[in-house]
Amino acid sequence: MPYALMPSRFVPPPSAPGPASAPAISLASALALAMALAAAVALGPPAALAAEPPAVEWSRIYGGNQGDSFDSVVACADGGALVAGLSYSARGDTRGNRGEADIWVLRLNAGGGIVWKRSLGGRGFDYVDYAAETSDGGFLLAGGTNTRNGDFGRGPKPGPGGGSDAWAMLMDAGGGTVWIKSYGGAGEDGAGAVLEDPAGGYLLVGWSSSAGVGRGCGPGPGGASLWALSLGEGGAPGGGECLATPWPVYRPLAVRSGGGALAVANGAEEDGGGALFTAEVGPGPSFGGLKRLEGGPSPRASAAAPLRGGGLLAGGCAGYSSDGNGSCQGALLLRTAPDGSTAFMLDPDAVPTADLRGVARSKGGYLAAGTAKRRGTGGKGRGAGGEADGDLLALMVSDAGEVLWKLAMGGSGEDGASSLAVYPDGGMVAAGYTSSWDGDLAFRGRPNRPDWQNATGWVVKIAPSAQAVQGITATPESE
Repeated sequence: MPYALMPSRFVPPPSAPGPASAPAISLASALALAMALAAAVALGPPAALAAEPPAVEWSRIYGGNQGDSFDSVVACADGGALVAGLSYSARGDTRGNRGEADIWVLRLNAGGGIVWKRSLGGRGFDYVDYAAETSDGGFLLAGGTNTRNGDFGRGPKPGPGGGSDAWAMLMDAGGGTVWIKSYGGAGEDGAGAVLEDPAGGYLLVGWSSSAGVGRGCGPGPGGASLWALSLGEGGAPGGGECLATPWPVYRPLAVRSGGGALAVANGAEEDGGGALFTAEVGPGPSFGGLKRLEGGPSPRASAAAPLRGGGLLAGGCAGYSSDGNGSCQGALLLRTAPDGSTAFMLDPDAVPTADLRGVARSKGGYLAAGTAKRRGTGGKGRGAGGEADGDLLALMVSDAGEVLWKLAMGGSGEDGASSLAVYPDGGMVAAGYTSSWDGDLAFRGRPNRPDWQNATGWVVKIAPSAQAVQGITATPESE
């Protein structure tokens, strides 16, 4: 089963609970204090930071009667945002449910209000891994699906054992579907990004173990290969190519680089460890310049951002453990130079237990968001008896590797950011998930069933910090 089609972190309950009365103020206050102390243990002492974190402009949840989450966010010119993820819900902030999990897209205004909402997919498992704004104000999205009906009714047929497909779509500014298509073969295929091609059309970058989807593609001895596919008008598939690597590929990312693209992908070692590498994607498409990166004992990248002048910024986990808890032993924040060498790498111990799933560059620093586990606070949420659940984390790091400020938000459940976008004024918007009903999520009220830990989509808009404003309004280095 490929990384992106593993069972969701959210298990839908049999029925939807409704809100009830809030807990006593004394209990909420005590719980919030306990969480703050626990977060301080994991995130480091505030005295070590150079600046106060910026203010939170607003924090809002979105979802329905089942499990929902956001995996991508785009900062829009009007101060609003586009957020995309998956939803199991048939009611609430969705447009019905067609099966197991649907593609879920919301356009928000500057205050977090819903401008429009869309649900797409079929009767299977459909998810979003990528979203970006196009040059004409529309939106490109990409991900994976094992659906062969609904919006993917004319997609590739599954192989003897099933299999997943990649998909991509173009939406207009009003949320209308310009085109949506799936791509793949008899094996496992998925998309990590779809980029506009300056020469016209689009470039899909993902992974594949299917034959017939491009040069050099097919089931390999280790698993999936890095895959690039040209898309023409209406998303029609063109030429494709696969790059065989020493490691099975999962969860690749891609950013624009010059006239082509730069892919960054995760590979699995035979001993269970991880490998992180980049590859250039040129016309055709064609691969070249395969380079392994530093990153830690078992790195896993979850985010990438382009850099003006070449190279990229990657974020994720420097020491990912696949022991069943999916725990992270330190943050990955890595910048590559145009030649592919490592220009900057954050000390993983600077932000222990943090997994950075959204990154951006500003002059003199780096902005990031993700999730940070709270260790040693058993008895709260799913962390009872050991590893506790996490907080949403946003932070800024200087060029010298100093953590300038941190902002942690959450409750006693599982909370985190899965994506980050930055506005021209230096403000940020983080999108992810929460299963908390207390702490910073106390405004949700309380569920009728105390054991209900299902998650819902969470978006936080953060005001510009003095450091980010100074960098972004001067000479920005990110595209």
